[in-house]
Amino acid sequence: MQGAPPASWNLSDPKHDVDPPQGGVSTAPVMTGTTLSGTASLSGSVGPFAGLPSNGTPWRWRAYLRYAAVVVGVQLVLGALLLATSIQIAQVNDQWEYTNQPLVVENGSGRVVLGPEFDGLSVVSVWSDAQTSDGRWLDASLGFEDWISWDDPAVDVQQRPLEFSRPRPLPANLTLTFEHDSATKTMWFNGSAFEATTFLGGGVDYYNTTTGRWTDLEPVVSENGTAYIAYGDHTGSSACELGGVYLRFEHPGPNAGWYDEAVLEAWPTECWRRGEAEGPPAPTYEWSFFCACEYESETVGAWSPSNRTFWVGGVDAEVAVFNMGIDLINREDADAYASAELTHGVMLTVFPLGCIITYIVVPIVGGRGHGKAGAFGALTGVLMAPLSFIGWIAATFAGW
Repeated sequence: MQGAPPASWNLSDPKHDVDPPQGGVSTAPVMTGTTLSGTASLSGSVGPFAGLPSNGTPWRWRAYLRYAAVVVGVQLVLGALLLATSIQIAQVNDQWEYTNQPLVVENGSGRVVLGPEFDGLSVVSVWSDAQTSDGRWLDASLGFEDWISWDDPAVDVQQRPLEFSRPRPLPANLTLTFEHDSATKTMWFNGSAFEATTFLGGGVDYYNTTTGRWTDLEPVVSENGTAYIAYGDHTGSSACELGGVYLRFEHPGPNAGWYDEAVLEAWPTECWRRGEAEGPPAPTYEWSFFCACEYESETVGAWSPSNRTFWVGGVDAEVAVFNMGIDLINREDADAYASAELTHGVMLTVFPLGCIITYIVVPIVGGRGHGKAGAFGALTGVLMAPLSFIGWIAATFAGW
């Protein structure tokens, strides 16, 4: 059987990844025999595309660049929207006004009246601190309820209570005495604090010359209301080599299952005279015993918008000076602030969700439609994710 005539190479064929036959001629099929069923079998190539088809998709740069641009573009669009809301809320924040007003409390009462220069403004937050006449500091948390809502974004202020918070004092039956025996280099603690409480930690700081580090010496606590710390083996001749005493004890609080914390602090005195020729006097200690307890609050005043007055009464101090910081804003700015806060909050949620969905969906779609070129193009755009995350973190601070 003679060979078939040469096949001409079709230059218009759209398939790209198949090389033309050498010399533009394909090998003619050759009859090699018959199968068991009597059917003739051929060897050789039928034409330039004979053989098994390729399972791979050819690499296409256009698809690669297209899907990379899609992922980057989505991040840029979402980032631009987030930036716009961040700029908006930052500009609205500049519209707030602040004033500092002294509130002098005498005989348990006092007031602050906002003058005409604050007409048209609404109070949105107040904070303060205070010092009583005997030198005790009281923290005042003059907090208002949430003043912004979607139904009524403007500040429609009504009378609101002012609450003063202070640590609850130690129970009357919780006592403790402190003694320092310089002869035996021992510190003694006596009182009910050890009878009904648990030692939580602390001790005496001293400098260990062997290890070159500061070390804690914990007290030895007995059941009869006594505890002691013997430091004679750890220091030289003076208690000034100690860094001070800090002990924490647990004692029952007012609520079942709740415990407060009593704290003893003691520190050596006259240590600055160690360099004098006659030497320091016998080591002595100053100490304090206080409660690091939960805070208790009571309503002692209010803000009255009708007469624009802050007032307090019944404060357990004859004289106290409160330094009141007051934030104010007008109605139009309050509306703008509510709107800006809403849109900014929405974009802070939409931005990361949109980016994450894009990182998952686009590589899958690109891979199914355009093979490796589409998948790798989308994954290249995902490389921008760290920069997008940094931008999202920065945008969260825009409302501060």
